[in-house]
Amino acid sequence: MGRLVEDMTRLVGEIQTLRASRQAFVRELAMDVSETCADFAATHARMAKQSRDARLAFVNDLKQMAKQSRDARLAFVNDLKQNVAELRRQIRADLENLKQTVAELKREISAELAGAHCAWFGKGA
Repeated sequence: MGRLVEDMTRLVGEIQTLRASRQAFVRELAMDVSETCADFAATHARMAKQSRDARLAFVNDLKQMAKQSRDARLAFVNDLKQNVAELRRQIRADLENLKQTVAELKREISAELAGAHCAWFGKGA
């Protein structure tokens, strides 16, 4: 297999891994939100009977959980952006290397053809 094919195969694998990771993160986040909503509904009935301080503490805990979820999401997005930027850089470098390799091969073939032409027709032709 050629280097470009190998790199593209590796890139596809990394993209699929990142996509699966992102999807798993989103599923977990959705489950967490669903659980939080269910817990909130159950807790709401109990909170009506609790003191104001207990409600404020619950709200603060909820804010903290939301902040942690947001921070985790932002960290995931930043990691994803960094991975994409690195992959793009690698692809560009590999493509430039491929262009140089092809140019060198074209020069070699041209020189071979010129040599064959001289051998066949002589130097003056």
